[in-house]
Amino acid sequence: MGKFFSSMRQEPSLSQDAAFVNVLLAQLWPYFNSSIEESVNEQLIPLMRRELKAAGRGLLKINTVSIGTKPLRIEGVQVYPKDDDATNITMDIDIVYDGDAEGSAELFLSFGIKNVSLRGRLRALLGPLGGRLPFSAISFFFMQAPKLDFDLTGAAVIADTPLTRPGMNYLINKYLSKAIVFPNRKSVIIDPTAGITTQELSRPSPRGVMSVTIVSVKDLEEKCDIFVNVIVREQTRTTGKVDDTKSAEFNETFDFPLLEHDGLLVVFEVRDKGFIGSDSIGRAQVNLSDLTSAQEDGKRMTLSLAGTKSGVIDVEFRWTPVLNKQTDFKVQGSASGQAAHDPERQPTIFLVSLAELRGVEAKAGEAYYAQVQLGAVRQDTLCAMSQTVHGERLLSFSDQLGFAVKPLSSAHNLVIDIYQDDDNDETNDSVFGTVAIPIADIPLKGAKQGNGDIILSLDGDVSDHQGVTLHVSIKQVNAGG
Repeated sequence: MGKFFSSMRQEPSLSQDAAFVNVLLAQLWPYFNSSIEESVNEQLIPLMRRELKAAGRGLLKINTVSIGTKPLRIEGVQVYPKDDDATNITMDIDIVYDGDAEGSAELFLSFGIKNVSLRGRLRALLGPLGGRLPFSAISFFFMQAPKLDFDLTGAAVIADTPLTRPGMNYLINKYLSKAIVFPNRKSVIIDPTAGITTQELSRPSPRGVMSVTIVSVKDLEEKCDIFVNVIVREQTRTTGKVDDTKSAEFNETFDFPLLEHDGLLVVFEVRDKGFIGSDSIGRAQVNLSDLTSAQEDGKRMTLSLAGTKSGVIDVEFRWTPVLNKQTDFKVQGSASGQAAHDPERQPTIFLVSLAELRGVEAKAGEAYYAQVQLGAVRQDTLCAMSQTVHGERLLSFSDQLGFAVKPLSSAHNLVIDIYQDDDNDETNDSVFGTVAIPIADIPLKGAKQGNGDIILSLDGDVSDHQGVTLHVSIKQVNAGG
């Protein structure tokens, strides 16, 4: 694992001249422009709308959206040497966007956004290599969230409006994380005869599970009703609450499946629960590159809280790698000497990849997204993008959601709720249809298969959902050792 994380810390030694690429980008920008604008309208705006509705902030109405005419530019390109057994060529691209994108909206009052800038390092994978063309596809993603800046206009410049600058920044970053920050990625097929799909390229394999235990919070400045949020990328887990104290014992453990090339921060947010909402007390964070020794016996750390005069949080990490042989389960009395998976002690990873929703006649202003729950963990997707394939209109997802379950029980159900978001409805979104899958039935041998995906019919009002199917891939991976 040390070699794995150290490879993530390589810095490009030389930025090559990318002037010719910027000339090409300027010519191609009108074509990129329409694709980006479509993603903003179909994914970012519905995400913002549902987050605001869920928080009781009202209904967001969009007036105008324009990506503008100024293209992003590339400031440097680094191509890494290819290993003999590598199936991809890896490139890091430093990108800068100081464009003329702008938009206007209403949330009780009118406001706007302009002078958007973005800076980050984009990783591009060219591959798989070989075949009819030198490489069959290009996948790209940010290893860390890019730096974002913008100006607000109108009522949003006033601090007590429903959508302030920090709120807008949070929502845009959440969208970027779900759309194009690793492990999420965008893929383009170069050779359609290669027999690969964008869904396959968007589903990296897991490396293992990081178990994070919140042991205690100590020595706060004032008595509070304390709880802790543990945040890894867009996933948040929350401890129980301990009332009216400066120090609290929690001893709660949360399991996070980590995917290949995952260079992440684990963020701890200590909060004070109020009558309405909660207030931040302090934060701490740990880079996973510091946790390479957590596999054998676990690693315990005491972290000082930033943002408060006093206070520490005690945490413990334990890394469980994925087994090389996924069929190795623990057998009593086994003397094979091979690593085995014990579902009572070691996490089982389920990777849920939503592909397509077919048979839906969406009206203007409607969008569809999914919430997937396994055990106590619930995660949501971005809204599906509309596509037309062979004359059939479908809604395409690009999300892969990871769940780590311990202990594994046949009583667990994987529940997928499809929600309908209406831009004219101020109430919370309604459930369009549901699929419930007992864990004991995975893999779903009796389910219809198509293009490597499982095809499931949605339960709901038959008059509304007749012929509606959800294409989903569910992969079970065992961790142990």
